Amino acid sequence: ETGGKLNVATHLYHWRGGYRERNARKADMASSEEWREYIKKIQPALASQRSSLWMEAPFVYDMPGVVGLNMGRGESMLRMGGKYSNDAIYEVCRYKLKLGYDVIPIFLELYASGLPSKLEAEGSDPTSNLITLMYSTV
Repeated sequence: ETGGKLNVATHLYHWRGGYRERNARKADMASSEEWREYIKKIQPALASQRSSLWMEAPFVYDMPGVVGLNMGRGESMLRMGGKYSNDAIYEVCRYKLKLGYDVIPIFLELYASGLPSKLEAEGSDPTSNLITLMYSTV
């Protein structure tokens, strides 16, 4: 119904130190016997795996009404009535941008300039929060 693939699990890692930290931790995991045993156990359940790297748009934390992925801030904004909701869902919307060296900066500028009117529009759902906008260049 949503146009996405079914039977998909998604996880999100936060690498505060960027690529360097990610690569170091991945190397640590690869050398860990415990990690290798874990991979053997879950392998039969996996049909495929895909990974992509994203950076958060620089305007996110200056935009009222956008949660952002800052540690702690997102968790507090996602609470509903002081409790976590077991019914909450997360919707991931992706935009395929055209090729070009300046496409991402132009898109981010346009998105940031139009976002306040979208967030303040009459009829906007108050039970939903825009968490963040991320982009990938790799």
